[in-house]
Amino acid sequence: MNVELRDFEISDSETELLIEPATNRPNNRLNGRSIRNRRQESFKLASFLKNLCCCWCWAWRKWCASKELKPRTIYIGRPLTEKFPPNEIRNQKYNLFTFLPLVLFEQFRFFLNLYFLIMAVSQFIPEIRIGYLYTYWGPLGFVLAVTICREAVDDLRRHKRDREVNSQKYKRFVAADKPPESVSSSKLRVGDIIMVEKDERVPADLILLRTSDKSGAVFVRTDMLDGETDWKLRLAVPATQKLSTHGELLNANASLYVEKPQRDIHTFIGTYSKLGGTEDEGLNVENTLWANTVVASGTAVGIVIYTGSETRSVMNNSAPRSKVGLLDLEINGLTKVLFCAVIGLSFAMMCLKGFNGPWYRYMFRFVLLFSYIIPISLRVNLDMGKAFYSWQIQNDDEIAGTVVRSTTIPEELGRISYLLTDKTGTLTQNEMIFKKIHVGTAAYGRDTFPMVSTAIQSVYGTLSAPADSVSPADGSTSEYQPRLRKPDGWRIWESVKALALCHNVTPVYESAGNGTNGSAGGGAGSITSSSSSSTAGVGAERGRPRDSPARSISEVATETTQKQQEKTYQASSPDEIALVKWTESVGLTLVQRDLNVMTLQIRDATQEQTLVRSLNENASINTTVTSLSVNSKIDLNSPSSTGSVSSLNSIVQQQLAGGGGGGAGGASGSGGGGLMKYQILQTFPFTSENKRMGIIVRDLNGGEITFYLKGADVVMSGIVQYNDWLAEESGNMAREGLRTLVVAKKVLTEDQYNDFVMRYNAAKVSVTDRVAKVAAVIESLEREMELLCLTGVEDRLQERVRPTLELLRNAGIKIWMLTGDKLETATCIAKSSHLVGRNQSIHVLKSVLT
Repeated sequence: MNVELRDFEISDSETELLIEPATNRPNNRLNGRSIRNRRQESFKLASFLKNLCCCWCWAWRKWCASKELKPRTIYIGRPLTEKFPPNEIRNQKYNLFTFLPLVLFEQFRFFLNLYFLIMAVSQFIPEIRIGYLYTYWGPLGFVLAVTICREAVDDLRRHKRDREVNSQKYKRFVAADKPPESVSSSKLRVGDIIMVEKDERVPADLILLRTSDKSGAVFVRTDMLDGETDWKLRLAVPATQKLSTHGELLNANASLYVEKPQRDIHTFIGTYSKLGGTEDEGLNVENTLWANTVVASGTAVGIVIYTGSETRSVMNNSAPRSKVGLLDLEINGLTKVLFCAVIGLSFAMMCLKGFNGPWYRYMFRFVLLFSYIIPISLRVNLDMGKAFYSWQIQNDDEIAGTVVRSTTIPEELGRISYLLTDKTGTLTQNEMIFKKIHVGTAAYGRDTFPMVSTAIQSVYGTLSAPADSVSPADGSTSEYQPRLRKPDGWRIWESVKALALCHNVTPVYESAGNGTNGSAGGGAGSITSSSSSSTAGVGAERGRPRDSPARSISEVATETTQKQQEKTYQASSPDEIALVKWTESVGLTLVQRDLNVMTLQIRDATQEQTLVRSLNENASINTTVTSLSVNSKIDLNSPSSTGSVSSLNSIVQQQLAGGGGGGAGGASGSGGGGLMKYQILQTFPFTSENKRMGIIVRDLNGGEITFYLKGADVVMSGIVQYNDWLAEESGNMAREGLRTLVVAKKVLTEDQYNDFVMRYNAAKVSVTDRVAKVAAVIESLEREMELLCLTGVEDRLQERVRPTLELLRNAGIKIWMLTGDKLETATCIAKSSHLVGRNQSIHVLKSVLT
């Protein structure tokens, strides 16, 4: 048997165990046990640390780590099992447990406060104490107390504002056969159907299901979300708007598929699906109501899709943080320099004294003695000054309503060097006035607008007259009758009609004492409804000439109609309202609009002349009424006077409500003139990306389908057919300070429109790349369009904007104006507002075109 040497090799520990005496072996057993026990304890400790780490990781994922956001499907009228964030607004920086630690941490981050803390703590050491404790702790405690109180007051104000918002009540629908219940904003959950009244804040992100307007439209203000003061048009889902009552929404048997929460407030992708249905309806940003917007008109009913931290408004807000002014940073840096000086002086004194014995004690004592070079009163005065400045700002009568949201940086207002300002609504009033229109062959301004009105009536008379009749333009005796060639008149007619159709304006009628009246052209009311209205309606003042009876009764009819119904326009932009008001002034009025139909009324001069002739024949009635109104002793409510006034009322009602033929629509409007009805087929709203809006309408009389488009000349120049005047005239208007819009049209055949609708509907329900697909389909129509006109709208400057800018410049503040308008328009506004001097040079920086 071969035995190798390694078989007999033993380790050093085994050798030591063998050579140890027998008396030590029990101790070795005990040592072995203790080693095993220590190993078990180490294993238990490792297991505990592992479990503790797992618990921390779970807690971090549960409460701190950001959750993955996913799309969701919401079933209307059914509770959701999935949990979503609570609908609470929280702008506080602290809570009851974190207030004191976080405030102290924020304060001692600065070297100035940390320096005084070290000096105060050092006085607890007897060897280096040089005075009483209160001489160090008293000033430091006062500074910290002032800071803590200030932070507490600011956070309590934020908490109060949050509580007011979270406790705002809304109506929530719970069952179709039960009235809605009142619930606070913080109790809303995803899937709840709520009602938002006019001038109320939208509590969460909603999909608009129904509105009080039969067209399903509602306007919202988004200034608290994006800073824009223009109203935005929002549309309800067509399928839910058709329901007869709000309670039927709970039994709609439908679902909503919405995209995952994101920050972009200008885009949205969703789908409305009827369970068991065959077709889905695409949802976009027009069907949404974002949180913190305000309903500006009517009443809205919507379903909650995002709450709390998942709403657009919260996702675009940054977390609250402690703001530090530049003055605090400068003082903090200066404190470090002075501290180095204190160390240098202390070291110099130690060199003079000598490094004998416990020299470090004397060194620290010298530092304490020189610590008064950095005065703690500086911090006290600074905090008290900030509090006083904030109080003064908030209670200044000249800027009433100013709210100081942070009392830590009021002095920063005096350090502003640059001021960035918007043009529209800031330097200007955002109240548009139509100034000029160019139709290619001629330009029309304020002085020549009556020529536009005459041309419209001439062309309309041609359209409404029989084929063998003479054109009304030939026999017109109007004072402003121009000698227009037929192409010019037709171009004016098409341009004005395009402006009257291509918009998102809705007329709203306010009845006297009855609120909003949804019907357009409700007719003239009775003059004899009350004695006061009769006196005002007849209204023949003593200074009015009595030899013009027809004029007097015509004024009575006009005043009565205006008193009965006052029309206002609602739109998302003042530009839209300015255009519609101008078309009304030249004779083409928007009288009614809903989701499907738009009605225009043209002012007919023939009917006005008929009314005058009829009133002339009844001049005796006017004389009677005039004598009644002048003689105050006669009671207008007496039977004799009431009969005379009733006769006048019947004449006015007959002429206003039933006079005249229709033309172009075969109907007559109240007040004279024909009605033209158009079916709204498609609407393409204006966005900041495409810079244009369009509409497709069908003439309900002739059946013609027309696509109208208007937008910025930069975009429209590549869409319209070739022309040689658009660029030049657009520059001319811009140099006058006018905002320009280019208007074009395109006539579509039935086959072209049906093909477009098929592709457009398919793109709207696409889940992936919906925005790009929809834009591509719309752009397929925007080719070789007929250029109609170029319009110019003026936006007047704000009051006292010039002296205000001059004061800011004198204070050394550099002012920058930011705008998306044309360069020429921006230059004109800058000069007219005295933002730049007339003689100053303007340098233009443009991208190099290759």
